[in-house]
Amino acid sequence: MSGTSLQQGALFTGDSGKAHDNLFDGGPRALSVGVYLASQKRGMVEDGMTSEWEIRHSIAYLGLDLTPWLTILGGGGQSDLSIAGDNRGADFEWLGAIQWRMFDYLAFDPLFSDGACRVAVDAEFRGIGSQSEGMGGDLTWLELFGALTMSFTVNTERNEILDSISVFAGPAYSTITATRETGLNVDLNEDESLGFVAGLQVNPSENVTLRLEFQEFDSGSFGGSCTFHF
Repeated sequence: MSGTSLQQGALFTGDSGKAHDNLFDGGPRALSVGVYLASQKRGMVEDGMTSEWEIRHSIAYLGLDLTPWLTILGGGGQSDLSIAGDNRGADFEWLGAIQWRMFDYLAFDPLFSDGACRVAVDAEFRGIGSQSEGMGGDLTWLELFGALTMSFTVNTERNEILDSISVFAGPAYSTITATRETGLNVDLNEDESLGFVAGLQVNPSENVTLRLEFQEFDSGSFGGSCTFHF
């Protein structure tokens, strides 16, 4: 953990050579690699009619801490889009993201561990894009996502099983734009753009992060990631 953030009531200023526990990729290293898997359900509106999309994401990514409080991520993988009544194929998808630790505060001395209990506020912005071929015409789509979450973390520094465990939650905004390439191209948009995210993050060691996340917009979606830090 970073030095200034361990001071009682101090704002995180970045005056430390160690990286922080960021939103998805908590750990003390500047470079990270990971895998993200998710099943995302969203309602999409086309010509006044709403259909449910289910997108299964499989993404490998690379993260770089530019500062102890700012991380950029990029990666690629495969998206598998399912729409009722339309057989579709999987295709390549890309990911780009920025994570910003806005606030980091030592909440109180722990009662049951030798580590620190803290509260943090994180912002994340990301884009994911892909395309899909199917009987109903080829689709090209882009999701822009932003979330502002508050997390509560217990660092069990002398625990032989876990280094830290966190819970987080907050509001989210997600917009999906898509184009169906038929004789006349048709535009689609998400049915609901405002929602929230919540989840659990576990660090078995300072080099490994496991994260589970739930998203709620018009439907519930689940995802998880595993990250290694160097």
